[in-house]
Amino acid sequence: MNRPARRVATLALAVSLATLSACTARSGYVQPPQVQSRYLITMGDANRPYQSLGYLQMTRKGADLFGFISIVDADLEKLFGEELIAELARRGADGIVNVRFEERQWTTGERILFALPPMFLVPLPTRVQLTGELIRFVDGGPMVGVAAAAQPAP
Repeated sequence: MNRPARRVATLALAVSLATLSACTARSGYVQPPQVQSRYLITMGDANRPYQSLGYLQMTRKGADLFGFISIVDADLEKLFGEELIAELARRGADGIVNVRFEERQWTTGERILFALPPMFLVPLPTRVQLTGELIRFVDGGPMVGVAAAAQPAP
């Protein structure tokens, strides 16, 4: 291969890797109906009076080998689906409000880089973190949103 053709091939490879690395993935998880009917899990506030049980911070760490194979899982589905529900039950909470979460996601280009020699020997660290305020509803308290809507306008 002559020098100009090699430059074109290298440039094409660099552009395609840059394009692929710009792709993003969207994570989503919906709680099962039995969890939704038992616990309030929201990024906002509750529409009923509640007592704060304190703040909660949960972190789960893991690693991926060869850029794509999880050897220790650290994902939002596990954190929300297993660990958060167990913690809500253990603490006697009715829910968690003001939830914030973060997940370390590697781009496709980074994952490909860690799948090639010699980088395939280095595991990619993964991490998910969730913070929020545990709450217990005050018995007999009116639904704030419903009570405000039922009052006549002045």
